[in-house]
This record gives sequence, structure tokens and C-alpha cells, in this order.
Amino acid sequence: MSLVLAFSLLGGGWVRITLSRPNSLVEIGYSAFLGCSSLISITLPNNVTSIGGSAFSYCSSLTSISLPTNITNIRNQTFYLCSSLASITLPNSIRSIGSIAFAFCSSLSSIALPPSLESIDYCAFQDCSNLKTVNYNAINCTNLFPHMSFFTGCPITTLNIGDMVQFIPEYAFATFTGYSSLNFITTYAVIPPLISYYAFLNVLTNTSVYVPNESLDYYINASGWGDYFTNISPLDIDENKTTSNVTIYPNPTTGELNIMMSDTQYEMSDLMICDILGKIQKIEKQKTENTIDISHLSAGIYFVKISTKAGEIVRKIVKE
Repeated sequence: MSLVLAFSLLGGGWVRITLSRPNSLVEIGYSAFLGCSSLISITLPNNVTSIGGSAFSYCSSLTSISLPTNITNIRNQTFYLCSSLASITLPNSIRSIGSIAFAFCSSLSSIALPPSLESIDYCAFQDCSNLKTVNYNAINCTNLFPHMSFFTGCPITTLNIGDMVQFIPEYAFATFTGYSSLNFITTYAVIPPLISYYAFLNVLTNTSVYVPNESLDYYINASGWGDYFTNISPLDIDENKTTSNVTIYPNPTTGELNIMMSDTQYEMSDLMICDILGKIQKIEKQKTENTIDISHLSAGIYFVKISTKAGEIVRKIVKE
């Protein structure tokens, strides 16, 4: 039999809670732990797939909670005013975060948004007054309430954008009162994510932006990046130690490229070529040959993205 924890423990004096029938519990109901101001920690079993709105609102002493790996939605006000919550890990099953879900979590210093995240509602992290670092890994997330920022009132200084991110939704990191505190943006995406309307409203144009070495020209020429930010620099990384293991020649070329791999772990699987504006010009799946014909492409700068067992490799090429 499946259980739903649906009653409210409003004002309860519990400090720690261990559920006696964890294998049967599938849902934490609406306002289930609302106002449990003495609650410090709780562990939820992985059977739980749903947490109701306001479930932990006003749990002002809650410092930690382990979220089940099957949770798909964090609903409105779920952790509203959990002022002692210093950290929380969102599993890569979360698809949506509701409005003011983490608002006024004043001890929260960083948050990582997982690749699975598809939508965030308005002011999800409003006035998290200690939130300085955001690790943004959502591949293609939507702002459910345009004209409002996810992080209204948060003093974010550092934004890290994951390598799979394709899109930054409108007003995502906007600031509406004065200029943003954001000082550093580091993106590991080799193809610049599409920046939607006012995603970085009132972020200073001279904010330091660090991008993959081989994608520097790409970002400088990409809409929303190079035409807004004036301080774009390459990441000082070893490019995953692939420089000496992958060679593309001749470069520049008039038509044909040769790709040489010096290590079996860099055996090529898929290949993609994009222009400097991010438009895909050529895709080859399950590629086995080490030559590629680009004679049909116009003269200019392109980026070759190669998928291997060891990861992705990006190289800049010039077509004459």
C-alpha cells in the first residue's frame, strides 16, 4: 500500500524525523511540515516522487534535506523562508521549480540547477541574501513568468554555465534595482547558448566572461555575447589534454580535412561543423572515415566538434 503524508505538523516541536515506513511513502502532501520551526533535518526515501507546495515552508531551523532521486517537481513555496538551509542538491530528475520555492532561504550560498530542469516559475530564489554562486546546467529551460528574474534580490557574483546548456531564458539573471553584482561568468559550452530577451538585464557589459579556448571567436561574434559583453576571454585550461592527441589538417583548407587521432580513447563517433554564428553546416553520425569534405562551404571560420569516448573536442578551422 502506498502512503501519502498529507496532514500538517504545523508548529510541531520535532527536531529530526525518520519515517518508520519509508518504502511505502510516495508523496509529501501540501503543507505537511509547514511551520515546524525546530526541525533541523529530514531524510526522504527514494520512493517519494512528489512534494506538495509549502511542504517545508517556515521550517526556519532546517539546515539539510536529502531529496529523493525520483522527484520531478518542486512546487510553489516548498522551502519558503527556510532561513537556515545552507545547501541543497537538486537531483537530475527535477523538471520544474515553482514560484518562490526557495524564496528567503537566507543561508543558501550556492545552487546547481540540473540538466533535466525544463521550467522555473517567478522569483523561485527571491531574496536569498547569501546566494553568491549559481551553477547553471539546465539544457533548455523556460521562464514561466516573463519579466521576472529567477534570482530577484540575490547578490550573485559568479555564474557557471554547463557544457550542455543551449539556451538562457528571458530575464533569467536580470536585475531590476541598480546594476547586477555579477562579476564572473564562465561558460563551458563550446557552442554559445542562445541568450533570450533581457536575460542579463543590468549586468555590466564589462563583466568578465570566460569561454572555451577554441570558441573565443565564436562567442565574440555570437548575438547576445560579443555584441553585449566587452570582456570575453579564453579559459586557461588544457582543453581536456586533447591538444596533442587530435590533429586536423590542412588548416586553412580549400576543401578536404584530415583528422588524425593518436590515442584510441579519442576514436571519433559523431562530427558536427558550425559557423561562427552557431548555425550547423554539416553533421555526420557514426563517422568512421578520417576525412571530411567541406568544399561546399563558403570561405570563413568554422568550428569542428568531434564526439569521442573521452569526451567532446572542438577545433577552429579556416576555409579558404
